[in-house]
Amino acid sequence: MSYSLELYFEPAVRRDRVLAHFGARRRFSMKDDDDVYENRDTGVYFFMRLRSARKLFRSSIVSAEFEINYCRPSYFGIEAEKVLSDFVAVFRPRIEDPQIQGMGEGPVFPRGISKRLEFRQCVCRPQKLDYRVTPPPIADWVANIPLIDLDALEKLSADKILDDELIAAAREFETKVIPDHSDGQELE
Repeated sequence: MSYSLELYFEPAVRRDRVLAHFGARRRFSMKDDDDVYENRDTGVYFFMRLRSARKLFRSSIVSAEFEINYCRPSYFGIEAEKVLSDFVAVFRPRIEDPQIQGMGEGPVFPRGISKRLEFRQCVCRPQKLDYRVTPPPIADWVANIPLIDLDALEKLSADKILDDELIAAAREFETKVIPDHSDGQELE
């Protein structure tokens, strides 16, 4: 699950200008059309996917998608918000927040990525399963597990478990007797 924002450039922005923007900043690396931000000191990472006007020349960027994973600590959002605010101040894209109960579309950068991540972090935390009474679906499932008939299990002796090939290989295996020097004799 991830939080994403759609950024639309009207008019389109020259690709080399966008790449120069990311190239002038630390912690960005380019892979295909993804600008990846990764801060190894904090563990924060997110992506900016660039979309070109024409696939053939890819000379201008018409839109980009900002994406950061949910279920991350709120400081991921705080750091991403600073970097994204800088990008938005430079390029002035139209922004669309497509999330359910998102901020919709508008010219103003939607602040609060860190708040959204904080909310989603609560949603993503493992649920406490401290039941005082077993819930009926679980009790029904356990009650319907078929019992194992232990008498139906065949008890096998070792000679029925080991196959003839393994026994033959063990008989051919050369063993060396290691002398016991526990009586105080020195090793030569």
